[in-house]
Amino acid sequence: MKILHQAKQRQITPKQAAEQVGVSERWVRKLLGRRRQEGDRAVVHGLRGRSSNRKIPAAVREKAVRLVKREYADCGPTQAKGRAERFFGTAQDRLVKGLRKAGASTLEEAQNYLERVYLPLWNRRFTVPAANPTDAHRPLGPPHNWAAMGGPVESRVVGDDYTVRLQGLRYQIARDAVRPGLRRARV
Repeated sequence: MKILHQAKQRQITPKQAAEQVGVSERWVRKLLGRRRQEGDRAVVHGLRGRSSNRKIPAAVREKAVRLVKREYADCGPTQAKGRAERFFGTAQDRLVKGLRKAGASTLEEAQNYLERVYLPLWNRRFTVPAANPTDAHRPLGPPHNWAAMGGPVESRVVGDDYTVRLQGLRYQIARDAVRPGLRRARV
């Protein structure tokens, strides 16, 4: 309000007001116009006090609450978090906490922790052996064409920053793969 008041009094320009508030200059001009018509109420959102169009119907909400209470009634907060973590298949913040506890402060230390501590622990805890350990892969014969099975092959030009663009994304070439003459080369 103070900044809009200063803009109204022409102590600052709409551009300066926009920069201070973090909005566009156009939005400040629009607010100043509304403020002339509606007063200070112009800065209040027009939908304030009204229900959201995306509000979940009460019956659906009650059903969801009953379901959660039934499924997680025997759980404390920690157990519920663990169940949700397994359900969604995520590591949540375990990796970050482990890195912090191990004192990893460089990329090399973090990679070392990941390879030597975190992934072996993760694999021991969550890997499930196959019901039938027999290898079901069939051997490739002479009629199989590896190049054709690998999918489409496209060439790209390497940028000056050793990146390659593909489908709107930029991929960084690994440092150990960088060699003289790679910039602007077709790969």
